[in-house]
Amino acid sequence: MAPKMRPEKTPGGWELSNEDRFDYPGDSYHYRLYTSKGPTVKRHILWLPEDKILLLADEVHACGRTGGPGGEFVYRTTLPIDGPAVFEPDSLAREIYAVGARRKVLARIVPLSLPEWRSDRRAGDFSLTGEGLVLTAAGRNRLFAAILIDFEPTRVGRRVKMTWRRLTVGENSEKADDAVAVGFRYHAGGDQYLIYRSLEQAAPRSVLGEHILDGFVVSRFTPNEEADYVFRQP
Repeated sequence: MAPKMRPEKTPGGWELSNEDRFDYPGDSYHYRLYTSKGPTVKRHILWLPEDKILLLADEVHACGRTGGPGGEFVYRTTLPIDGPAVFEPDSLAREIYAVGARRKVLARIVPLSLPEWRSDRRAGDFSLTGEGLVLTAAGRNRLFAAILIDFEPTRVGRRVKMTWRRLTVGENSEKADDAVAVGFRYHAGGDQYLIYRSLEQAAPRSVLGEHILDGFVVSRFTPNEEADYVFRQP
């Protein structure tokens, strides 16, 4: 990650800050990287086995441990790829397919934090390169850069309708800034999910009609549009 106008390296190594296991299926691993002068990066790895969804996200705090606004920055990360699967980007949307033998789609890879359509380049890009899958995103003060990988066969086929979008988060009857909290909706086939993350201290907020007190939430919507929490963290 390189702050605008003042690129600098991020010294130091990853440290495992905590490992949480919950009563419901799902494992979450959180890594935190502190830099000497620059930002703090919290890496979230969340696997939901019943839903066959893997969420990979970097939470970037540009001000680091020093406080202050932090300013604007450009984030870039690479997800290395290997193995027998072939990766094929969609021509219009930012989704990328992992394809196996006999052209069977094994997984759908979605950059949640970016707009769905490739024609919209304002917030960044998600592309397939010789290095792997490269995600770039522009941030201000804080950023939640998330990649969702869906392995559920009934949701990942090319003919299965899929969409995602960023949601408006409300706090005290006003729109919360993207540096405060973010929400996303992922809809594939007949399944819909809400992903919410607070980038400041958790507080009562609303998103998609849900009142949320936790800091990190993944919800699956039931057929009658009620939220069924599959992951919650204070």
